[in-house]
Amino acid sequence: MGRVPAALRACGASLVLAVVSALAGCAAQCQEHFASIREGMDREQVQAILGKPSSKWPGERPGEEGTERWQYGDNLSSLATSGVFRDADTSRVYVIWFDKDGKVASFSEPDWAKER
Repeated sequence: MGRVPAALRACGASLVLAVVSALAGCAAQCQEHFASIREGMDREQVQAILGKPSSKWPGERPGEEGTERWQYGDNLSSLATSGVFRDADTSRVYVIWFDKDGKVASFSEPDWAKER
């Protein structure tokens, strides 16, 4: 096997750093502003407070088809888990559930944020 050129390694390292920085920035913004989220807010109000979510998933809670779940502070592990298991454990990220009318139905912060 050939060696990976230094320029390609540097590009890969830069990409990883950019992703980590973006995720860390989101987590900091969520920590600071998540307490402002209230049931009944619409998607635009949530996005104005927290910015774009790191991931969006069809909610599909039993009996609540048409809902949506926004997550903030995802890392590669939580993204992969959510991609495979739609009803994945959301205890590691900030989560907002929207009802079928696009209003906040419920929300939760990660377990580690509750321990502060």
